[in-house]
Amino acid sequence: AYIELGWSYREQGNYLQAEDSFKKAIELNSKNEDAYIELGWSYREQGNYLQAEDSFRKAIELNPKNDNAYLGLGWSYRKQGNYLQAEDSFRKAIELNSKNENAYIELGRIYKEQGNYPQAEDSFRKAIELNSKNENAYIELGWSYREQGNYLQAEDSFKKAIELNSKNE
Repeated sequence: AYIELGWSYREQGNYLQAEDSFKKAIELNSKNEDAYIELGWSYREQGNYLQAEDSFRKAIELNPKNDNAYLGLGWSYRKQGNYLQAEDSFRKAIELNSKNENAYIELGRIYKEQGNYPQAEDSFRKAIELNSKNENAYIELGWSYREQGNYLQAEDSFKKAIELNSKNE
C-alpha cells in the first residue's frame, strides 16, 4: 500500500511525500526490491541521480534478475554522462528481458548521443518491433534521422508519433 501511495504522490509531482512513502515501505520490508526501484524513480524525478543510482543498485542486490532495476540504473548513469556503464546496464536489462522496449529506447539514446546513428536506429526499430504503438521510439528514431540530415525519414517518424498521440507536443 505504501508503494502505491508513493506512486500516486509521484504522479502528482509530490516527490517528497512519494519518497517518504517508499521509505516507509522499505522500513516495513527491507527486501522489497520494488520499493527501492520506485524510490530510485522518485529521486530521478528530483534530479538526484546519485541517490537514484544507489536505490537501483540496492534493488539489483536484492534481485539481480530485475530488468527494470537495470533500466533505472542505466538511466542514472546516462544522466551522469557515464555512457559505458549506462550501455552495460541497458544491455543487461535486455539480456534479462528481451521484450523490454524501454531498454532498447534508452540504449538507442546512448548510441545517438555518441553519434553512432546506425546502432541507435537499430535499437529504436527493435523497440518499435516490440511495440508498434510506442510513440517515444518513433520520436527518437526521428531525432536520429534529423541529426543526420535525413529529413524525409525524420518527417515520417514524427508523423507516426503524432498519429499515435496527437496531443504530444
